[in-house]
Amino acid sequence: MYVRESYEDLRYRLIELASRGPKNTKHKFLVTGTSGVGKSCFLIYFLILHLCEQDVPIIFQSHKNKEVFYCFENLNLSSGSYKDFSTHWNSSETWYLADGIISPELVSAKTVIALSPRGVAKDKFQEIDKDIVKKFNMSPWTLGELSFCREHVFPEVPQDIMQELYYKAGGVPRYVFRRVEISLHYGSDPKIDVERQMIIYEAFERVQQALLLVEDFSGLLNCFTENAYFIQYSSRLVHRWADSSYIGFHLQWASRYIQDEIEKNLDKQSWKSLLEKIQTMKEYPAARGLMFEMFVIHLFRSCNEQFQMRELLEDPKPTSTPGHKKFSLNKPVTANIRTAAELASKNDNNINLPDTTNFGAADLFLGMLTVYDWMVRTAV
Repeated sequence: MYVRESYEDLRYRLIELASRGPKNTKHKFLVTGTSGVGKSCFLIYFLILHLCEQDVPIIFQSHKNKEVFYCFENLNLSSGSYKDFSTHWNSSETWYLADGIISPELVSAKTVIALSPRGVAKDKFQEIDKDIVKKFNMSPWTLGELSFCREHVFPEVPQDIMQELYYKAGGVPRYVFRRVEISLHYGSDPKIDVERQMIIYEAFERVQQALLLVEDFSGLLNCFTENAYFIQYSSRLVHRWADSSYIGFHLQWASRYIQDEIEKNLDKQSWKSLLEKIQTMKEYPAARGLMFEMFVIHLFRSCNEQFQMRELLEDPKPTSTPGHKKFSLNKPVTANIRTAAELASKNDNNINLPDTTNFGAADLFLGMLTVYDWMVRTAV
């Protein structure tokens, strides 16, 4: 098992929070995030370490067989129905780990639920959701995490295939490892070009299915709603990235490839009404920012527009006055980059879009002799 840094951080947070309050406090925690990023593995990690460090009962329930409960106590393992462990359910010393359970048991035991946004949005989960105050988010994987995991856990998955899928599907091990591994078990040879392309196609197939649903503006809006039906698809296209506390999060397209494919599917009328629609999405602030960013990039790439620029001074003083100028773009050439060093080889007046999140706040680069700050004045 590859142990992510977030696993260690989240486990520490849960244990620390569970130690607070009166002894009869009914602690309930939710760990959610993009489907396929390792929430189930986190519960296994939590279980193993807690058994090594704490002499307390732990009950584990899996969505694969939700009628069966597994109780770990005093180095012994027993299984049974809910009623078989009634004594433990009433104890605040017990930990209850529910993996993918939409309607977990309402008990006095310390409860940790690992569930995708799709499950959280379902009506059955709302009853327990009323009592969950502490909710945590788990981010997708970085390329560095995937590379380390491939080397030690999935060495049969070729590095180049892993990277290509990462740049298409984003940091979800389910697509870059699990589905590739299954194809390899069926005898596909990654050294043969036709079979290599088939491996990538099969691994990416579920994401491609989700892309086909975003064929117009309504489909784009559905990517950001909490509709339980559409979340099962949109979570393959839009990923949740947690902040340092794991409580807050922001939305981000799974990859530049996915963003580009969605942009191709939208017609001119969709772009024309996009800003008006964004203003009505006040209940989805993270989505508004992401969609506005998408609109601005589309503006730079495809429109004959005029923009205002303000010079970024290297060592500004209180009396310094930055220069201002206007410039126009007429459907410039667009290229993708993965490292900052690649910018030096790009032509002036080319639009350069990062394929990865390694560039901080930068979403777009335009080669020019002077560095300016671009201003898009439309209010959102």
